Amino acid sequence: MADPMEAAGVNDRAQLAVAEAELRDRINERWMRRGVTMWDPERTYVDAEVRLEPDVTLLPGVVLRGDSSVAAGAEIGPDCTLVDTQVGEGAAIRNSVCTRSSVGAGARIGPYAVLGAGSVVGDGEEVPPFTSLAGPS
Repeated sequence: MADPMEAAGVNDRAQLAVAEAELRDRINERWMRRGVTMWDPERTYVDAEVRLEPDVTLLPGVVLRGDSSVAAGAEIGPDCTLVDTQVGEGAAIRNSVCTRSSVGAGARIGPYAVLGAGSVVGDGEEVPPFTSLAGPS
């Protein structure tokens, strides 16, 4: 094989960690080549299903999972986790957790905010530090 990692086996957690690191490196390299800025790719985790536009900036400690998307000009991090969350153009999310949420263009979130499932932050809105939002009941 041209790439020995393609045939690497996973028989224990140590080998699983090596395989995961290789996959993370490949995903992050693909996004950086498409115009995404990552300040620290070794501390940036992007699931294969995530969609990113060019000119997105991901700071250290970012985890993007599931059906998440981030529009051009947005800045995420440091230390953010987004799960199934859509982020609009030019938005900024700092040190926060967002789950199944929608963040509008130019919105500002955090630091230390929590957007619960179903939360919607409109275009240009701000969620102040140490705020917790719950979606509709």
